[in-house]
Amino acid sequence: MGISVGGLISGLGTEDIISKLMELERRPILKLQQREADYQLQLTTYGQLRSAVLDFQSSVAALTEAPGYTDFNAVSSDPAILTATETGDASAGSYSIQVHQLAQNQKLKSSAFAEGEAVGEGIIQLRVGNGEAVDIAVLATDTLSDVAEAINEADVGVRANVIYDGTDYVLSLSVQESGESNRVALTVTESGTTAEDPANFDSTGLSRLVYQAAGTQNLIQTQEALDALISVDGVDNIRRPSNIFEDVISGISITLKAESAAGVSVTVSRSTVPGRTKIENFVKAYNNFVDFVAEYQGYSEETGTAGRLLGDSTTNLIRNRLRQSLSVSFSADEGYQHLSELGISFQKNGKLVIDSVKLGDALSNRINDVINFFTRGDDGGNGFAQTLSEQLDSMLSTNGGILAARTSGIEKSISKLQDDVDTLQSRLARIEERYRKQFNALESLIAEYTTTGDYLTQQIDALQNLNRAISNRS
Repeated sequence: MGISVGGLISGLGTEDIISKLMELERRPILKLQQREADYQLQLTTYGQLRSAVLDFQSSVAALTEAPGYTDFNAVSSDPAILTATETGDASAGSYSIQVHQLAQNQKLKSSAFAEGEAVGEGIIQLRVGNGEAVDIAVLATDTLSDVAEAINEADVGVRANVIYDGTDYVLSLSVQESGESNRVALTVTESGTTAEDPANFDSTGLSRLVYQAAGTQNLIQTQEALDALISVDGVDNIRRPSNIFEDVISGISITLKAESAAGVSVTVSRSTVPGRTKIENFVKAYNNFVDFVAEYQGYSEETGTAGRLLGDSTTNLIRNRLRQSLSVSFSADEGYQHLSELGISFQKNGKLVIDSVKLGDALSNRINDVINFFTRGDDGGNGFAQTLSEQLDSMLSTNGGILAARTSGIEKSISKLQDDVDTLQSRLARIEERYRKQFNALESLIAEYTTTGDYLTQQIDALQNLNRAISNRS
């Protein structure tokens, strides 16, 4: 507001007059802003429509993936002996498994040491299985705790602990991996001796920690390293270094818990739950889309209000195309040709409904035909879901898609309205400035008239006074 108009001279409420005049001038802007608000609301609604279609697209995409329609459940008749889980491409069947021996890791212990007793100075050479030997330096003042710490820091696959029995201290060694191939070997080179010196294998000093499977054993083996040993359907002597067998039965992992005198049955059966879930999600997503369209294209006679997309050509086009796509038949000599053959059909309200019994029969007895229907045609081309997925991709494309084209048009309209509003705002600023100048000019003119009137009044009063004075003298 560049010029202030007070109306002090004229007595007019000029600011109020200007304000009301500007309200009239702003009416075109308010109309433009209302149109912009309507467009913004349309844009939001189209965003919600896009989300509904995207959700449906995700459910269709899941149907295009052949893996995941089925999985296999592996059940052990005695989980206390062994458990079984499906890990990949399994086959239905039943297997008899006998557990002859569990795998276990090797454990060793030392002789007793007094509190604070030095173990002996030198180098411990420690090796697990066919791994590389690791040298562990032991100082002259080191105790069992120091040796245990050094072994653990070496990270060679052996865990060391010191056990106190109330009187003495004992070094306990536990190989971390089970199996006969993971036996431990410890040799020493005591300070002042050579590797060939028998002193390195006696029962004094650092030699007290020597252990060789086929030689000196100054450490005591408390648990032997063993492989797991099983029989499967009469195939004997199947061994592994651990109690987990992942490659004996294709797609099944077996975990041993205990030995068994008799065979334990493992039954592998096919589950169609994943396929049913895919199809149910597909139907649910489509029905959600139908509900959305019905809500936003509906008309309430009770309230007299129409949905924001009532009569909208873009929404009608999307709805009709999807309905037509779901009604398409696919050529197949022996397979399924139509959704209805799987128990999926349209209701009067436009929604899909599933015949659970019919779908269950298809999934249980003709799962490969179900997968082929959705993923590929009889001629090796795209199946139902793949064809529909491509149509949805085109529909949702940001480059030329139906929704993108419509929303782009709305965004351009909004931008044009905003430019028009800016132009009118600039024009209104000039109009208001003109009004203020005009009212200021009016105030100045009235001020001049007031000054002239006052002067004339003074002259008339003086003339009247003069006339009275002359009359009184006569």
